[in-house]
Amino acid sequence: QQQDAPPPPPLLSLLSPQHIVSLYHIYLSAFKSIQALNRQALRTKNIETELLLNLCFSRNLGEAFRLFGIKEDSTTCFVIIFHDQNDNNDQNNSEKSIQYMKSLIEGQLVPVDQMEQRLRQVNDRERIMKSFKLSSIEKESSLNNDQLLEQHVLSRLAIRDL
Repeated sequence: QQQDAPPPPPLLSLLSPQHIVSLYHIYLSAFKSIQALNRQALRTKNIETELLLNLCFSRNLGEAFRLFGIKEDSTTCFVIIFHDQNDNNDQNNSEKSIQYMKSLIEGQLVPVDQMEQRLRQVNDRERIMKSFKLSSIEKESSLNNDQLLEQHVLSRLAIRDL
């Protein structure tokens, strides 16, 4: 008797949070990636790398990996789990995905309601301003204002492909 093949591992993106300005930065990039997948217009080979590219101001995938990919010595990572919207067993798959992620990563999970605060603790504002090429006026206004920095980054990402 033939055994069922094990299910494929979940699609995960492991991100370095140093250049992520906020959860909306991730939401916008994930939305753009999913839209490209649905239109069959991915610029990369899969949705995980499409997300990396959409997080980055540059259109260079190597630059996106350098800025948003995790490294061997990373102490903090942000995990995005992609699910098939047509899957009827979503809750069970979510649990399996979390268990799979826990088997890959040593560390402590941060609850969703604490992620925004955690991102602000680990991101590097100076690097974010440099990698998103903020003008001197934008830098000055964003220096101590998280909302303005987020607005500058998200507006650049939103119009990048227009």
